[in-house]
Amino acid sequence: MENRSASSDWHDVISARPLSVVKVLCRKKMSAPSAQQRKACWDSRDRYWQCLDDSKDDKDKCQQIRKGFEDNCPQTWVKYFDKRRDYLKYKADLQSKGFEPAKNS
Repeated sequence: MENRSASSDWHDVISARPLSVVKVLCRKKMSAPSAQQRKACWDSRDRYWQCLDDSKDDKDKCQQIRKGFEDNCPQTWVKYFDKRRDYLKYKADLQSKGFEPAKNS
């Protein structure tokens, strides 16, 4: 008896199908959030970011709110919003302090 993993079974299913069918199968797994779900996600993100602002980025104080943010948003959105916040903070820092090139030693 051959020992096969679920991922190899999935690969067999995918490789045996035309690309258009594969796209439909993949699309069914990840449906777009509804307007209500998007609003819940954005509200959770805003509450989390406000908590970080109020606590001077002390993530320990915002763990409960972070959990709500992760529960209400798709994982890819959480990752995007985390990077977005870092970028916006970096941009604001550059605008307030200006750019200082690295000094050669």
